[in-house]
Amino acid sequence: MIDIISIIIILLVTSGVVFIIRRFFAFYRLQKELKATFSKKVSPAVMKNMLKEPKIDFLDSRELDITILFSDIRGFTTISETIANPDCVISLLNHYFTPMVDSIISKDGTVDKFIGDAIMAFWNAPTPHQYHPDEAVSSALQQVEALDEINNWLKLQDQTLYNQILEAINQDIADPKARYFQAINIGVGINSGVAMIGEIGSSGKADYTAIGDSVNLASRLEGLCKVYGVAIIISEQTKNRLTKDFKLRELDRVRVKGKNKDLRIYEVLHFNIDDWELKCYYKALNLYRKGRFQNAYLYFRKLTQKGTKESYRLYKMYQQRCAKFKLNPPKNWDGIFIFKRKY
Repeated sequence: MIDIISIIIILLVTSGVVFIIRRFFAFYRLQKELKATFSKKVSPAVMKNMLKEPKIDFLDSRELDITILFSDIRGFTTISETIANPDCVISLLNHYFTPMVDSIISKDGTVDKFIGDAIMAFWNAPTPHQYHPDEAVSSALQQVEALDEINNWLKLQDQTLYNQILEAINQDIADPKARYFQAINIGVGINSGVAMIGEIGSSGKADYTAIGDSVNLASRLEGLCKVYGVAIIISEQTKNRLTKDFKLRELDRVRVKGKNKDLRIYEVLHFNIDDWELKCYYKALNLYRKGRFQNAYLYFRKLTQKGTKESYRLYKMYQQRCAKFKLNPPKNWDGIFIFKRKY
C-alpha cells in the first residue's frame, strides 16, 4: 500500500515538474517569437509591456480600430537617378529612415514595412493606445520637421550633388513659385478605422501587418499630397478623433477611385499662416463649392500672389481647377471632386 502511494506521489510530482517545464519553454518560445517579430517595429517600452502579458497572443489575427500612416519621398526615382551611385542612394535612405522611424516609435507606433522610399506604420496595435490618432499626427509633424536636418546633412555631403537633385526634381515644373525649395520632401497620409491585424505571408516567412479599406485609404491620402501640394493629409475619421490642438484646414470634399462614399480631407499645417490668409482661403473654397468658379478663381489668384510659399501649390491647383470649371462647368455639381485614378 505504501509503495502504491509513493508511486502516485512520484507520478504527480513528475507530472507537475513536466507541466512547469513545458509552460516555461512555451513562455520562452512565445517571448522569442515576440522579440523576433516586434523588436524593430515598436519601442522598448511597448516591447516590455508585451512580454508582461503572456496570456495574450499578440500574433493572433484580430480586427482592431487603428490609425494608419503612409509617408513617401517626393520624386525619389528622379533623386536616385541623379545620385546614380547605389551606395550613396542607400546611405541617403538610411539617413532619412532613422529619424522617421524614431518619430514613429517615440509616439508608440508600430513600423509595418518599408516600401522602397515609403514607410507604412500604424497605432493601437499590437498594444492599445487610447489617443492613437493624436500620436500619428504628432509623428507626422516630427517627420516633416526632421527634413531640415536631412537636407542640411545632404548639403554637407556634396553641395553640388544637392543642387543637381534640386534642379532635377524641379525640371518639369514651369512655374518658379511652384518648385520645391529643398531637395528632400515628403508626403504623409493618415487615416483611422478598422483593419485586420496579424501575421500575413507565406509559410515560414510572414510579417505582422495591417490590411483593409482603412489602410488603402491612408495610402490614397498620401498620394493626394502630390495633387494638393501639401505635406500632410488626414481623413475626417482621424480629424474627428483628435484631442490635441493641431493646426488644421479643410482641403476638399473628395471621392477617391474605387470608393462610392465621399469624405472631407484636411491638411495638418506645419507652418504659420495668418488670419487674413485663412479667411480668404475659406471664402474661396466656399465659392468654389457653390459653383461660383469665376469668383473663386479671383480669390485663389489673390492667394497665389500674397499667400504663404508653402501653400502656393495648393492655391495654384485650385486656381487652375476653377479656370477649367468656369469654361466647362461640371454637371450636377455638389462640391465633391471625384478622382478618376489613383495617385
